Amino acid sequence: DGAAAAGDSDTIRGVIGFSVGVGAAALVMLPSVGAFFLDGDSYGDERRFGLRCPGALVIVLGPLWLLGVGLPAVGLVLCAAQRWALGVPALLVGGPAALWLWAVAARLARRFAVFVPAGLTLVDPLSLADPVLFARNRTLSVEPASAAEPVASGGQRVDLSGAALGLAVELRTDGPTEIVTLSRPEERDNAATGSDDGGLAARLKSARMGVPRQADSVLFTPSRPAEFLLEARRTGLGRG
Repeated sequence: DGAAAAGDSDTIRGVIGFSVGVGAAALVMLPSVGAFFLDGDSYGDERRFGLRCPGALVIVLGPLWLLGVGLPAVGLVLCAAQRWALGVPALLVGGPAALWLWAVAARLARRFAVFVPAGLTLVDPLSLADPVLFARNRTLSVEPASAAEPVASGGQRVDLSGAALGLAVELRTDGPTEIVTLSRPEERDNAATGSDDGGLAARLKSARMGVPRQADSVLFTPSRPAEFLLEARRTGLGRG
């Protein structure tokens, strides 16, 4: 009876621990929690809003997590049990995957839109070579993006959403604003073809170079679009 009671107690503790872990993981994934910590780095009169993960990364983040977090953890457990034949390969594969996952997560954590007194700043190391400030006195509107592309006034409509899931927001200005986006694969191929050597060195060089664009509207996807639009209205951005 005592052994059975001890077993039941261990089972109950295991269920409680698992439930607490699942609940903590669910809370961490809430947009409000992310917004709290993201805006915690704000200084002065500014407010930050995170940007949604690009659509392609949403699909691969699960396998990436298994490789970068699950595999090293399993490898450590196997090595602790002296099962070297399985533990060492798991660590050899999971270690580099963990470093790569850390680098991806660090870049995703630095993607946000910042309301500042001068206007709105977009920070996105996945699509922009440098942060871009859209001046308040040149911003015409900040609203949900329409499916139809507006008539450009000397510039172009630049999509920085990365095909992210959710409502995209469109910011329009009264004239072209220069932004420098990271080069796309087809642009790297064109740069390599047009260069003298046309080889790997040209592709690597073009990958590091940004592509200047004249934009009169940009699209991006905040993680909390309703709160973002309310903040834009509260601060008066887009009334010019």
